[in-house]
Amino acid sequence: MLRWGWLLVGIGLSQATPASCGKKPQPPTATEIKKLIDGLVSPNPAPDTRNTDRRDLIYPRDFDHAKQQQVHRARRKLTALGPQAFPFLIQRWEDQRYCLTIEIVEYHNLSVGEICKQIIRGQLQPYGYFQKVSGDPRHKPQRPKYMGTFLRSQKAARQWWEKHKDKTLSQIQLEVLDWVMAAESKRRRDFTKQERRYLRDLRKKLVKGGKPLPP
Repeated sequence: MLRWGWLLVGIGLSQATPASCGKKPQPPTATEIKKLIDGLVSPNPAPDTRNTDRRDLIYPRDFDHAKQQQVHRARRKLTALGPQAFPFLIQRWEDQRYCLTIEIVEYHNLSVGEICKQIIRGQLQPYGYFQKVSGDPRHKPQRPKYMGTFLRSQKAARQWWEKHKDKTLSQIQLEVLDWVMAAESKRRRDFTKQERRYLRDLRKKLVKGGKPLPP
């Protein structure tokens, strides 16, 4: 039994990949990132969301939900790349091809360009738009929108990236968080003490952890 055990160990080692031997995986190339963004283009036709409610969205007869998984995989991988994918996502902001359908009160078809924006937005301000309150946050002013201020257009986003391309995601998030806190401090009547305390605690967590907040 011992001999067979060592034989199996030997086979396992002989089949080990470089990554499993302790080597860091190589970052994806520009071509690979662009291919991932191409994966956001849905292989399906866009559903007709006009005159529908949450009960009766009708997908086209040839809509294949299994094929739609390629879009979700590409979205997850692009998010995991962090700032490395930002310049390529910015390049595709004007891509109007259908990507996926979401439901927020009503159904909305989102384009590839809109999803590219969402991937960046979710990482720049990963704590969302709604402030921390004891009741329903929808009845309170939303948090100041960093992206809507500094990345309001594709041109502005490219300029922003040139200034931030050498920063880590943690550093970028810290800058965004400080900006949001400063903007809220100028409108103290609009934002609760609970909200200000929440953002301060979040900042401490970001600084202490040294890792970016998850989108």
